[in-house]
Amino acid sequence: MSAGRPGFAALAAASALFLSSCGANARFERAVAAEKRGVYPRAAELYQDFSRRYDRDPRSAEALYRAGKIYQTQFRRYAEARALLESAARRGHALGPGAELWMRLAREAVFHCPDYFPMRPGLKWTFVDSETGGKNMTQTLTGEGGESYHVSFQIYAGKNLVQSGKKFYLKENWQLFETARPGVLKDAVVVLKYPFEKGQSWDSRRGNQPVRLQIDDADAAVEVLAGRFAHCLKVREQFAQAAASWKYDYFAPGVGRVLTTVAGPGFEHRNSELLSFEEPK
Repeated sequence: MSAGRPGFAALAAASALFLSSCGANARFERAVAAEKRGVYPRAAELYQDFSRRYDRDPRSAEALYRAGKIYQTQFRRYAEARALLESAARRGHALGPGAELWMRLAREAVFHCPDYFPMRPGLKWTFVDSETGGKNMTQTLTGEGGESYHVSFQIYAGKNLVQSGKKFYLKENWQLFETARPGVLKDAVVVLKYPFEKGQSWDSRRGNQPVRLQIDDADAAVEVLAGRFAHCLKVREQFAQAAASWKYDYFAPGVGRVLTTVAGPGFEHRNSELLSFEEPK
């Protein structure tokens, strides 16, 4: 009997491993099936349960990512979505091969949670001067794809076209770059930088001038001609040599910039605001 015990123990261990694997597979498939059926609360719950039970399984990073995306896209509960996506990125990094894809996808998704600057071809924004509602100035912008995402713009004084051109945008390393030439980041201004929290600040350049940018409010509400927008970022941009004045850009989730103001100690005045926002059909 004693001679047979090691074989029995090995068999028992193998059986336990097999059952554990089957259990993990079944739990993960139940989560996937719930998501496919559109039962998102249950799917998110099952994904998070899987990540807790099988934290060494490479799929645990995928489970956290999928739960985070559900909170982001279906529930629009961005704080919880960011926490799950950040956990997915850390878990993917720790687990290495087999989970690296989910680490990369999670890192990309965090920057879009929410997306304060959507970059889809066909998006259209129309801005007008706040003082006259467009009698003095109208600006139209259209998102276009290709090798580099860019926004074509036209500025009108009354009905007369006075300026047109393109601005190129790139999201990389949790930053949004704006540049006049595609891919030339040395001339770019960093418009946004993660984390999107009050007090977050960074230095950049606009042209040859150094500028300081800072998030002064991460949950601003603003009403413009296009409607009311909640949970906006209020980003201050100030030239180094202009201590007494600066501008604010307000960025709304899923829309982008909705309002620009000029400000200084004790004052803030509207300059231009969103009149309409159109998504491609």
